[in-house]
Amino acid sequence: MPALANNQAVREYVEKVMDDVGMPRSFTQRDTNSRARRPKTFSSPAGFLTDLVRECKTDDGFAAATRSYEELSKRYREYEAAAKQQAERDKAAAERAEGERIAKRRADLELVTIIQRYGLPIESEWRDVLEALRGRDQRLDLAVAMEDVRSDWNEGCGAVEYALSRFTIRDNEDKDIANDILGCTRDFEDGRVFRDTTWSYSALYASVADRQLAADVQTARSHARNE
Repeated sequence: MPALANNQAVREYVEKVMDDVGMPRSFTQRDTNSRARRPKTFSSPAGFLTDLVRECKTDDGFAAATRSYEELSKRYREYEAAAKQQAERDKAAAERAEGERIAKRRADLELVTIIQRYGLPIESEWRDVLEALRGRDQRLDLAVAMEDVRSDWNEGCGAVEYALSRFTIRDNEDKDIANDILGCTRDFEDGRVFRDTTWSYSALYASVADRQLAADVQTARSHARNE
């Protein structure tokens, strides 16, 4: 603005004149409020400088107002971004909670359906159901043990060996199954052997004539592992 520029020129002129005549820009004075034996002193700007600041304005406050506006705008954008992120997190959490509620409702319905299908006690949990259904078919019993060990073989293959001890050979195919799985348990090192052998747990599931029972056993095993 012209007026501010003129004031700036005036201030520069006055300051130069004062500098030229040797007028100091500050002076030292004692602190009259001090009660000390030797009062402290402090430096103050020369009177002409304070007069210029008071009477010859070179700043209309626009720069300070601009800085304040920019700072407030920056904070608002930060608050807005944080609020948006929180809203997205809240939405995702609500969706997860709803998904879990629906999944639990579906699992509960599956549990009741299987309990009713096989006449199991109404208070049965998934582990109870799995144990009861495994007892209905020895191949499914063996397949579950094999798949369990495939998932975690830290404790060896004892579960498979125990299932084999319950396995009764009724025909040549049962004999082949027993020999194949028995061979996997010898010098056992890795649970993946039960996935890759000829009579793998997948092959055993597929060999069971009662497809509904085979499907229900796998459903029960899946849920029982999460209990």
